[in-house]
Amino acid sequence: MKSGKALLLVLSVWLFVIAATAADAPTLTFKFTTVRVPGALNTSAEGINNAGVIVGQYQAGKGITRGFVRDGNKLTRIDHPNGSNNVCRNINSSGVIVGNYADSSGTIRGFLYQSGSFTDIPGPAGATSSAANGINDNGLVVGSYSDSNGVVHGFLLKKKKYKTLDVPGATATVASGINIKGDIVLYWAIGGGATQTRETLSINGS
Repeated sequence: MKSGKALLLVLSVWLFVIAATAADAPTLTFKFTTVRVPGALNTSAEGINNAGVIVGQYQAGKGITRGFVRDGNKLTRIDHPNGSNNVCRNINSSGVIVGNYADSSGTIRGFLYQSGSFTDIPGPAGATSSAANGINDNGLVVGSYSDSNGVVHGFLLKKKKYKTLDVPGATATVASGINIKGDIVLYWAIGGGATQTRETLSINGS
């Protein structure tokens, strides 16, 4: 009988703690702002910096993708001069943008855009394609590239030097973001086809 009363007491305390925690939890509120490029078939926002400047991509026509940056009400279209199907992935506090485009052969190439100028981010030696996905306020860039065997690897680009990022046992690795501390988030695949699984990992690349 005593054990039953003790169990009831523990249960009551546990329910009280849950109720108190729920009561202390702040009510979440959301404010939505629509990001739309005028005339676009669809618009996708990909990244935002601390000043609220947004970058992304939009479909300008059938099979035509263009990048954009929106600073307040000012919209600027981003098009690599040597390619098409541009995508702006991320932007840092200095307004430096990273993304990717398709060259004349249809191969995906990473790029960095700063002050009106493009710099290609081709990946390390041996890369057959690349994509730049994230950049931090120190200028470190992360992304992914494919090798001659079609295997996808993540990368960190620091001071013009590449570091390959591969999750042990994975069949593909993609680095998608990096913060000011140099912490990198990435996802990877195990297996192939419909059996692929993806997870997220944080590592330090500084």
